[in-house]
Amino acid sequence: MNPFPTVRRLHLIAGLILLIWVVMYFVTGWVMIHEKWFPRGPQKVTTSEPLSLSEPLATAEFIKNLESAYGIGGQRRPPKPLANGGWQFNWVRPGENTEAIVSAGAKQVSITRTHFDPGGWAHGLHRLHGYRGGWAYWIWAGFMDLASAAMILFAVSGVYLWWKTTRNKLPGLLCLGLGIGFTTLIVAHLS
Repeated sequence: MNPFPTVRRLHLIAGLILLIWVVMYFVTGWVMIHEKWFPRGPQKVTTSEPLSLSEPLATAEFIKNLESAYGIGGQRRPPKPLANGGWQFNWVRPGENTEAIVSAGAKQVSITRTHFDPGGWAHGLHRLHGYRGGWAYWIWAGFMDLASAAMILFAVSGVYLWWKTTRNKLPGLLCLGLGIGFTTLIVAHLS
């Protein structure tokens, strides 16, 4: 049985999956590189009001009820205790950050929502990661994992296809060796 057609088909599918992510990373990365063309100026809106949640502070139930009561969404960061006995809660999503400061005894909450312009939205989308924040974030992270697997499959199948179809292997071996050597050098230097 000849594996060449199957490997070629896998290479094509992996390339199409990668195309979606490469275009997204190009667009968001380009916006990040040319930030001066796409302002990221934050617009903060702060509200402060009495809090009427009865659960113990910083428990999962308290945080869920806080999100529900004030319409907060996004990826939740770990809560931080404050020196005055209160707690700081943060949520992040592309284009918006939310901070809730709950006073000691959970009597008062101050919520600051920071909205960003399109440049900030692209920056947030480019850096989005992790399986937390709800179903949309789970799908996003799942596609990121799929793109990572497609990247490996694309590279491995590409080397196989090159090996099977090229007679003069020296130029390809030089490129492959230089690529591996450069990557190894950069990883060693940054470690």
